[in-house]
Amino acid sequence: MNKRFIIALLLLAFSLFHPVLYYYYEGEHIKVNETLYKVRDNSKNHTSEIEKYAQMRLVYQAYKNIKLNRVFGLSNIDDNNVVNSYPIYQYYNFGALHLLGLVHFITQDVIVTYTIGIWLFSFLFVTGLYFLVSKISKSRRTALITILIFLTYPYFLVNLLTRYATTEYMAISMVPMLFYLITILLERGKTVFNNAHLKEKIEYVFLNSLFILLGTLFIITHNIT
Repeated sequence: MNKRFIIALLLLAFSLFHPVLYYYYEGEHIKVNETLYKVRDNSKNHTSEIEKYAQMRLVYQAYKNIKLNRVFGLSNIDDNNVVNSYPIYQYYNFGALHLLGLVHFITQDVIVTYTIGIWLFSFLFVTGLYFLVSKISKSRRTALITILIFLTYPYFLVNLLTRYATTEYMAISMVPMLFYLITILLERGKTVFNNAHLKEKIEYVFLNSLFILLGTLFIITHNIT
């Protein structure tokens, strides 16, 4: 069997670890509506549960904003809580929340919406990490072991299952691919416009466009940027 095909299957399998874990850990499937929202109160012992429902409802709110054509100002407009509205949370989670809002048009189930989003960004993470580490170490085995280490890294799992910081998870997931694209663009940029063929120039422009698109999504996904 072709080695590239085997690697692709392994990356796909690795990318399913977090979404499957999240889906079965969560257990309940609630169709979030206007009334299912609790303001976060750190003085309570059940802050984690409050945060969970808050994050769930924000996906519903993003879905509602898109439906009502209220996507402007790069902010999350929240009808129920002014703290989550423009301009206080400007640029905060806009990218990921509105991508999830689009998915929610199809699923109408927040847990399923989050599961699909986690899988997409998990696949981006393992793919980017594989390319980056393979390029640095010149070893596929090292890249696969690195992926396994990061997939079981406690902070990743805490973000998903305890803090419900899904948008932070998604932002972090883009980092390896961004670093890989930077290294490729810096390497090829030295010669691509001098001696390269047309095909290589088109590929370089495509990689630049991909970097700009992914970088923009990274910046508007979470305030870690």
